[in-house]
Amino acid sequence: MDGDGVPKDGREAIFWFHQAAEQGLAIAQHNLGYMHDTEASARDRSVTISWFQKAAKQGLVQSQLSLGAAYFLGRGVAKDDVEAMLWYRMAAERGDAAAQLNMGTAYALGQGVPKDYGESTRWYRRAAEQGNAHASHNLGTAYHQGLGVPKDHDKAAYWFQKAREQRRSPSINGLHEVCPATSGN
Repeated sequence: MDGDGVPKDGREAIFWFHQAAEQGLAIAQHNLGYMHDTEASARDRSVTISWFQKAAKQGLVQSQLSLGAAYFLGRGVAKDDVEAMLWYRMAAERGDAAAQLNMGTAYALGQGVPKDYGESTRWYRRAAEQGNAHASHNLGTAYHQGLGVPKDHDKAAYWFQKAREQRRSPSINGLHEVCPATSGN
């Protein structure tokens, strides 16, 4: 798609992705959906959704995540938080940190799933342990406020520091709240 080693040519890329996608290659289906999405703007995104669905049903995590986002935002499909969470869950259970973060947020807010801070922190932890800065920050907040876990300022400081190391700047404020000695850093 980037023209690595050859001149960049979107039409040529679409042609070859289409050839591979029609033969059932999931990554080609995803890439074709992505290319159609970037060109579709406000136009009909049904082609994008169709390719993402084909790849997602084969287990391609990127497409499962993309479909979750499409349903969550109502982009190319009717907005449907429950359907979004089904696709996010598929990707999250296969280890995708962004989908795990989305699941944690959904449980924290009760979007498409029942509000459940315990479940929220479980998903945040899975994403945070993979280095997801947003999840580390949210997990720090959960420990700081006692949301789904017992209040624990040491654990809150640990996760805020992890997020800070990953350049998640709001974590600096959270870290200062639970460990004022860090305010000079």
